[in-house]
Parts: sequence; structure tokens; C-alpha cells
Amino acid sequence: MSTRQRRPTDGVMDRRQFLRMAGLGGSGLVLVACGGAAPQETSTSQSEEGAAGGQKTTLAFWLPGGSDTYYKAHQEIAKAYTKSHPNITTQVTRHTGDQNFIEVLLARIAAGNPP
Repeated sequence: MSTRQRRPTDGVMDRRQFLRMAGLGGSGLVLVACGGAAPQETSTSQSEEGAAGGQKTTLAFWLPGGSDTYYKAHQEIAKAYTKSHPNITTQVTRHTGDQNFIEVLLARIAAGNPP
């Protein structure tokens, strides 16, 4: 048996314990919300078949503007990638203005044809 006497504050949670528990609970809720549905089995997509079957596949990169140096650097990266992956072609597109870029991107995503 313990000879320790209970203090009036023994069952009370201090600020650090409260914040720790609130953080853990909030993190758990975020993980549950972001988890989504269980993955469903689907057939191989056309792009996966194309890359595996020796057919050409195109990767599209969209840039929301930027300087000429920024655009040229991305083009060089795309060329180097295409050189090391002969079955894949790359397409770099630069848009002007952030608002136009976002509107076009969201429209393409909604239509099921994102870059």
C-alpha cells in the first residue's frame, strides 16, 4: 500500500497535458478525415500500358508564369528527362497571370483532363 497522500490537484490535468492530448486528438481527426475510402482494384490505365508496351507517353508541365530563365530551366529539365526516358515525351507550357492559370487548371481538372 502506498503511504502517499492524495493532493486536491492530483486528478486535474495541467496545461501541458491538456495541449498534448488536444494535439493528439486533433492529429487523429485530421488523419481520419484525410484517409479517404479504401482503394478499389482497377484495370491498368492506358498511360501505364503505353509506357510498358513501348508506346509514347506525354507528360505535360504547366508553369504559372515566371521569367524566361525559369521557363528555359524547366524546358532543359524536360529535355534531359526525355533523353533518359525515350518512350516519354514532355511538354512544358507557360501561362501568364496567376488568375488565368488557376481558372484554366481548375476547369481542366473538372473536365477530367488535367495536365
